[in-house]
Amino acid sequence: MRLFLRWPAIASRLPLLMFLAYMDESGTTSDEYLVVGGVLVHERDAWPLSRTVDALANQLPFPAKGAELHTSFIHSGKKEWRGVPRAAKRSALDGMAELLAKPLPTLVHPPVLFAVAMHNRSNLHHDPIERPYEEFFARCNGFVRRKASAGDLHQCLPIADKSDKIERRLQNLMQVWRARGATTGAQIGPLAGFAEVPVFVDSRASRIIQLADFVCNTVYRYYSGFAAPEFETILPAFDSEAGRLHGLTHLVGGYRSCSCPACASRRRQG
Repeated sequence: MRLFLRWPAIASRLPLLMFLAYMDESGTTSDEYLVVGGVLVHERDAWPLSRTVDALANQLPFPAKGAELHTSFIHSGKKEWRGVPRAAKRSALDGMAELLAKPLPTLVHPPVLFAVAMHNRSNLHHDPIERPYEEFFARCNGFVRRKASAGDLHQCLPIADKSDKIERRLQNLMQVWRARGATTGAQIGPLAGFAEVPVFVDSRASRIIQLADFVCNTVYRYYSGFAAPEFETILPAFDSEAGRLHGLTHLVGGYRSCSCPACASRRRQG
């Protein structure tokens, strides 16, 4: 921990590498759940990972061949996915899950997953944007801090799907979180592991944003009671340490009686 606190002095003498935090959301504040989540990718792994997702998309039949892997459209058969055989859609979903659960052996660091599933009715006293995003960034920050305390200095750059609704607000909030910590009353200190405020890109141009969308939608379906077989496949890829699940958070009032992996881990830690 002392190493992390001395970050500026140490970072001036050592090369500083970057994790890219690709992020998205599923659900709305009108649904039972809003999920914010994504995948942390080492800067050197972004290109080979993107090419692998490209190859997965290019194996699909027309009209989905090479299309954006938008998970909710795959499930619902919308846009390019209309008329695509069920087996091909299942192949796309399984392919993304396997890529995250069993990453390429050539990657510098396996992708690390994070997701915050906020039960809206349990959090009416919190701002519906600030609370889940704050928790997501705090969990990513915790991962970077653990890396730093072990002498592996990195920082994190958040990259989000384009959203006129939250872009400016989230960038303003990140400035506060980086300087002072939580704005919702949660016990979250300054998020010093982030090099910059979120950058927003079009998901059609970023294959790894599409993986972030897959993570969010899979977690959303799991907590909303829909069939989500991919959830069990990707669960081991969520950030964890010594048996404690850091990367998956369930913000729900009745966590003591909830059987989900996140709440079970929370209870084990007291």
